[in-house]
Amino acid sequence: MLDFSLLAAHIDDEAWCSARLKNITVLSPNGGEIWGAGNSYTITWKSSSDIFMVDIKVLLKEAGEGGFLAAIPAAGVSAASGQYRWTIPSNFGPGVDNFKVRVETSAGGGASTFDESDNYFSIVAA
Repeated sequence: MLDFSLLAAHIDDEAWCSARLKNITVLSPNGGEIWGAGNSYTITWKSSSDIFMVDIKVLLKEAGEGGFLAAIPAAGVSAASGQYRWTIPSNFGPGVDNFKVRVETSAGGGASTFDESDNYFSIVAA
């Protein structure tokens, strides 16, 4: 007969560990939005209670090699607020439709925890 008690203990350990992992989820913009340059919009996210400060980055997908250029509209934002009001500069990429937002733990050593918009959003001339 097989002894499943060790398997059950292992599953319980995994559940406990995964519940304690830091977590960030970008809620908005999450893809498909059309935002106007020169206007203000709220970037929103959820994060686990063990994350205290986050940096907000706006990523522009580059053609060709597939890399990203990043602008950092805010650093050291309280993670618990779950939001940041961003006024898009009037000359910031109007007519470009391949932006994503990244919310990540502020620098402080160790591995960074982050999430990005699931899909691209656009910034158009206002």
